[in-house]
Amino acid sequence: MLRELEEGILGLIRQQVTGLKTVKGYEGDFDRGTMREILGLMPCALVVYEGQDLEERNMDLLRKVRFTVLVGARSYRKGEAREEAFELLEAVEGALFGQRVEGLKMLPLALRSERLVYRDSQIVVFGQSYETTVFERKTL
Repeated sequence: MLRELEEGILGLIRQQVTGLKTVKGYEGDFDRGTMREILGLMPCALVVYEGQDLEERNMDLLRKVRFTVLVGARSYRKGEAREEAFELLEAVEGALFGQRVEGLKMLPLALRSERLVYRDSQIVVFGQSYETTVFERKTL
């Protein structure tokens, strides 16, 4: 289910957001060294699984799942990366907010927070945290 959800989120971004060089799932931490490694991927949207809470309700299993979409841009001109990142943030939100992934019984994706993850003179990365609840029938 997690793979389907991640692939669905990536698909929505790929279909609806232009101007991205890289759209993919990402595992890992972000620090100054990591930013330099992914510089060649920018502008990018990287989808990171953040975790889930499980709840049993009657014969259903409810999975409250959280993903963060990292939107990154680079520029050698002051302010340009930030403006590009703002445009990409709005485009990603337009692609994901209120959407469902085909084939999953789920609530629409909800944007829960947006924050600056990293910035320096050449790079800016923002994170948008999305949440949904996926319903599954428990097996006996």
